[in-house]
Amino acid sequence: MGAGRVGVATLTASDDTSEGHAFLTGDPVISPDISTEKRFVYAPFLIENGVKAIANVLIIGGQHRRPFGILKVDSRSPRRFTENDTAFLRSYANLIAATVERMRISVVTLVFGGQAVFSVARERQRMWSSRPGKWLILSSIVDLSIVSGLALSGVLMTALPAVVLGGLGAAAVVFALVLDAVKVAVFQRLAIA
Repeated sequence: MGAGRVGVATLTASDDTSEGHAFLTGDPVISPDISTEKRFVYAPFLIENGVKAIANVLIIGGQHRRPFGILKVDSRSPRRFTENDTAFLRSYANLIAATVERMRISVVTLVFGGQAVFSVARERQRMWSSRPGKWLILSSIVDLSIVSGLALSGVLMTALPAVVLGGLGAAAVVFALVLDAVKVAVFQRLAIA
């Protein structure tokens, strides 16, 4: 990272860091001048890049979930971050948290919905008019199993409760049935079937 460049870095949130303190307390952590700060240890890359002041706020994790991370703002000159500054940072951290929550449900919704659309689109008559081939059945089972396993275990996304996953699956089935009924009605009306 150099002057005027934004980069990506991963920090360990140990007890002696400002990030760790934010995780432990849930409160914003402000260090107006890290050169005089005695509470925390700072990563060498911060000092190497001329960081003089920091403000950290927690990115919440939703109901009964761990936080996603920390939103950190640095300054190259000593600075007293105000309550308005931390309120502003918290509002952005909350937007990030809400976006992540929606994304994890969206991934599962896209996969379940895609399976529903594929099941309906593969047949001109009712979707159950013919049995799909064994490879199609197997690939659908594998696809749904992988995504469900990832969603339940929290791999590559924050874990979804089983009841939410079941609700999304039920919604996909209802979506497929409604879409199938609409398809059949349109095809009959247009004399396609």
